[in-house]
Amino acid sequence: MRYIKTIFIFLFFTVSSCKFGGDVCLIPMEIVRVSGGGSHTLILGRDGTVWATGLNSSGQLGTGDNINRNVFTKVASGVKMIAAKGNHSLILKEDGTVWLTGKNEYGQLGTGDNTHRNTFIKVASNVKMMVAGNEFSIILKEDGTVLATGRNNWGQLGNGESGNNKNVFINVASGVKMISAGGSYSVILKEDGSVLTTGYNQHGQLGTGDDINRNVFTKVASGVKIIAAGGNHLLILKEDGTMLVTGGNYNGQLGIGDNTNRNVFTKVASNVKMIAGGEDHSIILKKDGTVWVTGSNSYGQLGNGSTGGSINVFTKINNKTFSCE
Repeated sequence: MRYIKTIFIFLFFTVSSCKFGGDVCLIPMEIVRVSGGGSHTLILGRDGTVWATGLNSSGQLGTGDNINRNVFTKVASGVKMIAAKGNHSLILKEDGTVWLTGKNEYGQLGTGDNTHRNTFIKVASNVKMMVAGNEFSIILKEDGTVLATGRNNWGQLGNGESGNNKNVFINVASGVKMISAGGSYSVILKEDGSVLTTGYNQHGQLGTGDDINRNVFTKVASGVKIIAAGGNHLLILKEDGTMLVTGGNYNGQLGIGDNTNRNVFTKVASNVKMIAGGEDHSIILKKDGTVWVTGSNSYGQLGNGSTGGSINVFTKINNKTFSCE
């Protein structure tokens, strides 16, 4: 897999065929969050345990070694949020501390060095939310300040520089209530409902009306309550339930009926409750409880009962495509 965005945090999944043995998934458990990096996956159980599987060459699973896994292995407890991207992983514990593991070539772990880790290491406290970009990390503290670390080649850290990587978390914004990260760009939602973006913009994903990269957070929208960054596209949900999109559309991920990129926000749906962006696809949950999808379906990620190709308009998922086996 290239990566899996954490989708609707209000949806719940159940592991129904776990077997006893070792520290792998022991019993049926309710899963409340899923997140994936380049070739590894994290799941968070309702009991606060974190389980990991997949590629572990940089220690991204947090197992204390660099051995790949093909079964979910318990790596942490007391956790309320998870995030993974590329070859690093983040967890937010119930006590508000953030711990990271994995590749640290660009300082994405925020440990003050560039040494990879294969066990989770504490890097921050009093944290409300965290997200992972490709080779960078962002955290939102309880007081509304945003800190970022890692690769900054496109200005994705938003500190006014481009090309100067950081290996410690630096303060880049304040008055923020939500954060999101795409492949190489960052998005913040401020307390006043305004949206600001920074970083890579060659597909128009920043919504600035051009394709020029930014290295400072730039205001692009207002009246917004939820943000969701995909690989190279961005979704925003306004207070009135309308959803707007911008950015890469080469796989129809904007859902506007064509495959042309946009660099300004375009309205595509109304009566929306929740939004999510994948690498090259998008998902929305409407207020009536229906799920709609658009974009690449190369691995069956749209859940519409088929695999391959793509669609460029939001299409309602038939209940028959949900499996409860």
